[in-house]
Amino acid sequence: MTLMDLGIVWSPEAERYSGFEAYGGLRYLDTDFHLVIDPAGPLPTFDTRVNDTFTDLLVGARYRYPLNDHWRLTFMGDVSGGETEGTWSAGVLAGYVTGPHHFIVGYRHMEVEVKANGSTANETLTGPLIAYGVSF
Repeated sequence: MTLMDLGIVWSPEAERYSGFEAYGGLRYLDTDFHLVIDPAGPLPTFDTRVNDTFTDLLVGARYRYPLNDHWRLTFMGDVSGGETEGTWSAGVLAGYVTGPHHFIVGYRHMEVEVKANGSTANETLTGPLIAYGVSF
């Protein structure tokens, strides 16, 4: 699975990269899922595949807590919908900000439901993440 988010952030706080922020944009998802169940005996073989790309509208919010001049602790959550049957994610991130560059590590949980070729696939992604962001 390939997942990319492109968004615009609204930050109402006086200090950039801190406090509450809302964002919106696009989520691009490319998935290749293939499942084959071949039981022994007279039962038929089950074979399904989802190999498609999806684009959704994305909305979310996050809260950034400044630990010092460069480090931020972020709590975030978002939802998206459109070509998928829906996605949502939540995470906690630690980011190092230097000028327009953001180096990010964290943990994220994401649920994705896609429908293609008459099949529905529910995918769950949970684990660490590494990211890079740029602001201007």
